Amino acid sequence: MMSTNDNQSKPRLLKTRNLFEKGDSTSSSRDVGLIKMGKSSETKVIPLKTTGIRVPGNHRRDSYILQTDLKEVRGLARLKRFNNISKESSTLRKSKITPSSQNDKHQNNFEMTSLKSNSVNQRFDKTSKISDAESIISIVLKISVIVSLLALFFHAVAISLTMWMSSEFSKIGLWEICIVNICGRYKYETQIIQAGQAFNVLGFLAGGAAVLLIILYIFCLNNKNIVRLFGMIAAFLAGGFILVGIIIIGTSDSNQGLDVGSAMILAIIGAVLYVTTGILLVVDIVQNKMP
Repeated sequence: MMSTNDNQSKPRLLKTRNLFEKGDSTSSSRDVGLIKMGKSSETKVIPLKTTGIRVPGNHRRDSYILQTDLKEVRGLARLKRFNNISKESSTLRKSKITPSSQNDKHQNNFEMTSLKSNSVNQRFDKTSKISDAESIISIVLKISVIVSLLALFFHAVAISLTMWMSSEFSKIGLWEICIVNICGRYKYETQIIQAGQAFNVLGFLAGGAAVLLIILYIFCLNNKNIVRLFGMIAAFLAGGFILVGIIIIGTSDSNQGLDVGSAMILAIIGAVLYVTTGILLVVDIVQNKMP
C-alpha cells in the first residue's frame, strides 16, 4: 500500500507520444500535453498554448510534461498570462513614452532653432532696413547740402544787386539806388528799407548757419540729432526771414508802380530753396525714426 500511495503521490511523466499513438496526428508536441486528473486513469488533453507552459522543443513528439492538478495548471497559466500582460504593457508604455519624449525633445529643439532663426531673420531685416535707411539718408543729405548751398548763393547774389525794384529810369536795391546810370547809397533810409535790410541779413545768417550745421551733421560723430535739428530750424528760419523781407519791400507804398527786379526773383528762389532744405531734413529725421 505504501508503494502504491508513493507512486500515486509522486508526479509521473506522461509522454505526448501516447497521444499520437491514439491517432491524433494533427497536433504537435509543442501544442498539447497530457495531464492526469486525480486518482482516476482519465487523462485530459490541454493545449499548452492556453496554459502558457513551454515544453522543451528539442524532443518534439517525445516531449514530456509533469503530471499535476488542473487547477494548478490553470493558476500557473493565469500567472503566466498576467506576467505576459504586464510585460507587454510595460513595453507598450516604454514604446509610447520614449518616442513621445524623443519627439518632445525634437520639437523643443525645432522650436529653439526656429526661434533662433526668427531672431536672426529679425536682426537681418533690421540691419537691411537700417542699411536701406542709411542709403536713403545719404542721398537726402547730399541733396540737402546742394540745395542749401544753392540757396545761399542765390541769396548772396540777390543782396549784392540793386535790381530789387526797377522802373524805366530807376533801380532800387537794399543798399543803394540807381537813377539812370548813376548809383549811390541811400542818404536817408526809410523804415521799409531798414526792415528789408534787417530781415534779409537775418535770412543770410540763418542760411549760412543751416549750411554749416548740415555739413557738421555729415561729419559730426557725436550728438548728430541735435545738429540736424538746429540745421533744420536754421533752414526754415532763413527761408522765412527772406520771404518777410521780400514782402516788406515789395508791398511798400513808396515802391508802387515799380516792377519786380531780378534780384528779388533770386531772393525768392533762395527762400524757396531754404524751405526745401528744411523739408529734406525733416525727411531725414523721419527716415531715422523708422523701425
